[in-house]
Amino acid sequence: MSSETREEPSDEMGGGKLAEPGAILSSESIAAASVAASVETSAAKSPGPARRAPRLALVELLDAEGRVLQALDVLAWPLRIGRALDNELVLHDAHAAAHHATLDLDGGGALRLSAGASRNGVRIEQAGPGAARARSSAAVPRSLKLAAGEQALLLPLVHWHIGASTLRVRRLEDPLPDEEALTALPAASPPWALPLLALACFAWLAGTLWLDNNPGASWEDYAPPLLAGFAALALWVSVWGLASKLFTRHFTLVPHLRVVLGYALVAMVVDAGLAVLAYMFDWPWASRIRGTVSIGLGAALLAQHVRLVAPGHPRRVNFAFAGMALLTVVVGMAFQWQRNDRAFAELYSATLLPPAWRLANTQAPQALVEELRALEAPLRASAKKAAAKEVEP
Repeated sequence: MSSETREEPSDEMGGGKLAEPGAILSSESIAAASVAASVETSAAKSPGPARRAPRLALVELLDAEGRVLQALDVLAWPLRIGRALDNELVLHDAHAAAHHATLDLDGGGALRLSAGASRNGVRIEQAGPGAARARSSAAVPRSLKLAAGEQALLLPLVHWHIGASTLRVRRLEDPLPDEEALTALPAASPPWALPLLALACFAWLAGTLWLDNNPGASWEDYAPPLLAGFAALALWVSVWGLASKLFTRHFTLVPHLRVVLGYALVAMVVDAGLAVLAYMFDWPWASRIRGTVSIGLGAALLAQHVRLVAPGHPRRVNFAFAGMALLTVVVGMAFQWQRNDRAFAELYSATLLPPAWRLANTQAPQALVEELRALEAPLRASAKKAAAKEVEP
């Protein structure tokens, strides 16, 4: 028999040959072979560090106050917007269609907005720095509604609406609005300020009740008004705390408590001070304007509460409540004049203080008689007018 020589298959793996069948491989050789194979595979598949495409624009989703809720980098045109997941910008808005709108560039590089198949369309507010410049040179409508299939060019930084969502596009060449001044935060009050303010209000209220009640009154005469005041204060502060939670997402009570206690103390002191001035210097107008001053302080109190709830528009809040206070005063004076032929309801000051506090010059009794005689004709006219109204059918 002839003997044949057979060569053993060999292959390089980890720098050695394949082991013969039945041979035992060591754990070190297996580990070395696995590491070498993984390195070779990674080197073959890794294309190197990926480079991010440059940002072409930024699409911002805004809230009702114009704050940015969500921002999306635009890396390529066109940009599809809607509720469907295959859009580049997905809106979680039940009033948006599956493919509601598309942003793209026209041949001249201007930004074009196309409305897709939708029930609500797209509404564009032509407001912003670019729109203001365009309106100065041409007739540009302030609002534009796009139905399905319609297109329009977007002016820089304008707001546009898809369903209940407000959006804005910012491009590299668009002008940036001026930097706004940071609202200065009020200085933190010392920890003893609020308890001292509450104690002062409580003492003033208790003193007023003491003056109004008869001598020898029991605690039962003081408890109901004081408890009612505490309950009203707690309810008032809680309502404004809930408003702060709704608009600022922070349930704050201490600032509103500080505001209402401060204004309440100022209102009580000013009301008493005007009455004292009217008695001391014989200034009847000081007592008559107490109601008007109270309306002004009430409007200031409400404005301060609203500024804590919505701090972004202090001037609008101030003007709104100043206008409301002025309108209330004017309407009240008009009704008072129609009913009683005078602007103020108070005829005379009812505040009587110790005679030693009186600083005005004394007058003879005959002066009072003459003043009362001068009132005879107006009183007769008022009585005749009232009688005429009673006999009207």
